[in-house]
Amino acid sequence: MRILVLFCTSKSGIKRFFGGSIEILDKVPFQHAALLYSDDRMTRVVESIIPISRDIAYEEWLNHYTIVEAYEMPELTPSAVQVFIKPLVGKPYSVFQLLLISISNYWGHFKTFFKTDVNGSQTLICSELVAEFLESSYDVSFDELQDFISLKDLREKVRTIGVKRIG
Repeated sequence: MRILVLFCTSKSGIKRFFGGSIEILDKVPFQHAALLYSDDRMTRVVESIIPISRDIAYEEWLNHYTIVEAYEMPELTPSAVQVFIKPLVGKPYSVFQLLLISISNYWGHFKTFFKTDVNGSQTLICSELVAEFLESSYDVSFDELQDFISLKDLREKVRTIGVKRIG
């Protein structure tokens, strides 16, 4: 199964406005990350958005986002992808977690106050969803807790595994 990590911006004016703060604080030209998976029959995207994470048809997803960068990852079996995706779809989005990452980007030592996950995988943000997928599927590890993975950190790790296809 073909896998791509997508970094994108929203086409929605209000989301684009608020997402701009993520771009500024993270120093990246995008505000969202998602996973695309496809085979001969379908192309779908898994993402964590407000209010819950979802699995959506790629064509529908493109109505809402513009891809800034895309990285093709090593192929996986369909069963390996489904084992990961099924439990994460429908998880609530964590605005609190997004706030913590923004604060820690501004004040770098903030992360040292947290030695354990903020909420594990009970709630998700987009970078956490993709990071969990990379860790479980490609034996990748991050220096920080998944709850604190920024888009900038995520992109750096994706660049070491994937092949850039867009951007």
